[in-house]
Amino acid sequence: MHEVLNTLFVHTQGTRLRLEGDCVRADCEGAPPRRMPLIRLDSIVAFGSVGVSSELVHRCGLDGRTIIWMTRSGRFTGRLQGPMTGNVLLRMDQQRAHLDPTARLELARMFVAGKLRSCVHFARDAARYRPGESVPSPPGSLIAQLHAARDAKDLGSLLGAEGQGSRLHFENLRWSMRALAMGERTRRPPLDGPNATLGFLYGLLRSQCTGALEAVGLDPQIGYLHSIRPGRPALALDLMEEFRPIVDRLCVTLCNRRQLTTEHFAQEVSGAWSLTEDGRRTVIASWQEQNERGMTAAALRGSQPFRLVPHVQARILARVIRGDLATYIPHG
Repeated sequence: MHEVLNTLFVHTQGTRLRLEGDCVRADCEGAPPRRMPLIRLDSIVAFGSVGVSSELVHRCGLDGRTIIWMTRSGRFTGRLQGPMTGNVLLRMDQQRAHLDPTARLELARMFVAGKLRSCVHFARDAARYRPGESVPSPPGSLIAQLHAARDAKDLGSLLGAEGQGSRLHFENLRWSMRALAMGERTRRPPLDGPNATLGFLYGLLRSQCTGALEAVGLDPQIGYLHSIRPGRPALALDLMEEFRPIVDRLCVTLCNRRQLTTEHFAQEVSGAWSLTEDGRRTVIASWQEQNERGMTAAALRGSQPFRLVPHVQARILARVIRGDLATYIPHG
């Protein structure tokens, strides 16, 4: 059980969470109970077989405190939140922008541009850390896809540039892995340790981006780059794009520094890999360090903790949708 930025992460399997006065109590077999005041928490994230009492669910709903359920591998499965809040006029503008092909393409183009620019930084860093060797996909090839994305005339062309850029980026990602081998990008199920780690980290990032969008009053399900499907947080996935290469770099660091080894993963009969409890603990601790690490936000002077940057980007997006800004500005 870890508290990170007013969020309680519970990943020990078999843990039971229940309400005790104004505190949440965690009971885990073989360990003394732990308590945490609810006033300190904005959300609770439960991984795998973590039980939550009906009294705690009811109290969190009344308080407007979010409870998020994820699989042990970090895939989002469900979310509880209280009554809908936020600016209804902003959400109406958001829907109008989605229905306007020109506005939708412009926003989608900027999300992809932000992602590909981060991929260029990743490629340059990878080359710098291994002098004398050539990255499989040099920065120039990614810059070419960045230009193609910015010049895209329709959503299909844009998705083509994004897909090609992602393919080039994952070549560099696999090349950067030294201690743990990584195959092709596999999601459901992940077929090696790095893929399992990426899936877990992406789950944490998606939760953070969803919270940032809700905090400014946007609907996380009405996106521009990602298509709309029932239950799919399309706008959160859009916002995630520019941060994915940063998460990829964290995965590379964990593996190459041997903070994660094969002992931190379990392999099922089907071939799927997942993080063990010790593995999840290691990743969450590193995620907390990443959240406090400074990085540049284009709209702000100087660096800000990474945990604040999705909130900054969500506010920029809201201003663009309202018409207060001409265009969305990716971070970096």
